[in-house]
Amino acid sequence: WFPTSGARRPGDDYSLDGLVTHAVLPYLALTVSMVPWLLLTMRAAVVEATGSDAVRAARARGVNGWTLLRGHVVPVSVLPTLALLGTRLPELIAGAAIVETVFGWPGLAEALVDSAVALDFSLLAALAIGSAVLVLLGSALSDAAAVAIDPRIGLTA
Repeated sequence: WFPTSGARRPGDDYSLDGLVTHAVLPYLALTVSMVPWLLLTMRAAVVEATGSDAVRAARARGVNGWTLLRGHVVPVSVLPTLALLGTRLPELIAGAAIVETVFGWPGLAEALVDSAVALDFSLLAALAIGSAVLVLLGSALSDAAAVAIDPRIGLTA
């Protein structure tokens, strides 16, 4: 159903339809590796939130159902998952190198590995710094999302 290698058919030009069709399997491979950690963290956070004093007090006031879930459980449970998501970006970059090799997908992770093998230190340094910037950006975005979800969190420089 889906092509197993490359970003386009041999001899064809790159097109949005071709890229999307060829990207399904690599995308699934990267996603499936991240989902268990995120689900485990989210489950642990939900279990902890449902046993908290705030949820018990809300239940004592008669709050239940979706109101309890949206107002008390979700905001507290999402924060650890967001923090994990921001810090797991290096694993995604490392996994991308493997996925790009397996699926024959041209990308930055492949260029990073090729530059390390060829001892091209200038390209290796540029790609490593770019990857570090992406990790910092992912962490900053997860912190910003946490502040947007729970305004009690304050960011100070």
